[in-house]
Amino acid sequence: MADSLCCLYKIVCFCIKRKTIEAEKDGTATPSRNEAAAQGPPPSAEVPNEELEETEVEIPPPMPEISAYPSAATNIGEKPDQIFEENFTVEVETETTDVQSKEEVVEKVETPEKEVEEKREESPETPVVDEETPDAGAETAAADEDPEAKRLEQVRTKRKYILYELMETEKDYVNDLEKLTKGYMVYMKENPLPEGMEGKDKIVFGNIQHIYEWHLQTFLQEISKNIEDPEKVGWMFVKYEKRMYGIYVKYCQNKPKSEYIVAEYSDYFDKTREVLKHRLGITDLLIKPVQRIMKYQLLLKDIIKQTEKLGERSENLHKALQVMKVVPKAANDMMTLGRLEGFDGKITAQGKLLLQGFFQVYEINSKVANKREQGKTRELKIFLFEQIVIFSVETENKRSKLSAPRLTYINSVKANNMKLETRPPTGIAAQSVSDPSVCFTLEDVSPGSDSKYVCCVDRVDTKEGEDPMSKEQVKELWINEILKMLDVQKRILDALQCPISYQKELTKEL
Repeated sequence: MADSLCCLYKIVCFCIKRKTIEAEKDGTATPSRNEAAAQGPPPSAEVPNEELEETEVEIPPPMPEISAYPSAATNIGEKPDQIFEENFTVEVETETTDVQSKEEVVEKVETPEKEVEEKREESPETPVVDEETPDAGAETAAADEDPEAKRLEQVRTKRKYILYELMETEKDYVNDLEKLTKGYMVYMKENPLPEGMEGKDKIVFGNIQHIYEWHLQTFLQEISKNIEDPEKVGWMFVKYEKRMYGIYVKYCQNKPKSEYIVAEYSDYFDKTREVLKHRLGITDLLIKPVQRIMKYQLLLKDIIKQTEKLGERSENLHKALQVMKVVPKAANDMMTLGRLEGFDGKITAQGKLLLQGFFQVYEINSKVANKREQGKTRELKIFLFEQIVIFSVETENKRSKLSAPRLTYINSVKANNMKLETRPPTGIAAQSVSDPSVCFTLEDVSPGSDSKYVCCVDRVDTKEGEDPMSKEQVKELWINEILKMLDVQKRILDALQCPISYQKELTKEL
């Protein structure tokens, strides 16, 4: 216990010495009588610097709490000295002050922005300059670049979203096709068909099985593999142009016949849907291929738009867009022609479908003596092929209002027996149409025929994404295409009649 008291005494002496040294440095301390007795001569006169430094280095271990010392004094029957109590209290107060100052420093280090903001509030007119920023101009330049970088990143993110939309909607499309191939087709194969429907099931689905297998095994895999590269995605459509053209044109050509049968057996297909527990009916599923080829076009337009904003290459994407304009148009044309009834010839042998549209048609026949008995003006749908012009009338499909209207064949004029008159009609023909200025006349000059068809532009169909055309523009478009067709026919006729002369003409042109 004596050793403990001795240690305590040394600690007290150390505290007194440190307090005295600090006071002398400040020039304000006057040691008390007890302090002077404890520390001896003034340190400034007799304590060398080395000793002071050593005293400052040899810091004793942390002192225990005050409550521990009275118990030790009680055990030996002594009362702690007054000097010890006073100086111990001073030492504890000094420790508390040191801890508070550390907390303030930590707060300033961790929140420098708060301190700068406080300075700015105190002196709003004086700008606060960060000493760590050597060049304010460079920081401004970097800030100017940030908005552009941010914009490009947003564009890149949007394009990525569109690309992934292409992939995800492709998966949904394959799932819808699977409901037809593994749902309806399997069910109809394994269960009895309604009376009179035997053999018609193949017409209902057309080549949907081939479309499903190609998208599942080929196209979806290609999209997933190249989804991060827009140009490769574009090249996919160019690469598979012929494949897509073939399967979708064939499907759409059969589509009107399919609609006819589905409408005829609508009750059977409704019950089948309930058995299969499908949300969508068979009509909704069968239209999916037509909708899909139109969706490709819209997605490609959006991808091109974002790619050009980034200043990146888009050649293959533009080629892909052109492909997906041609394929839907050809498919839609064949779907329309599939509704044509009564035409004896083979529609696919008439060459490429150039134009189609609705006209007010007034027929003139020289064999009819009474001009008033020529007939009434009718709204007809005209198809312009490379080899023929077909006139048809559109009627409502009485079997199903959901199905497309029916087209009934009226008449036709072959290209090699056709004559075009571009001037507006006169006389009774002009009085029989609504606007003679948007009319042209087609004449059938084949042997035994003397019919003329005054065609006046009636309806102007504007497709999505295309600028609307006036009736005058539609008239000019048709006249130009007919003139080209007649020129081709003339060249063919010249080649057949005078092959040598025709070859010489070709040589001159080359």
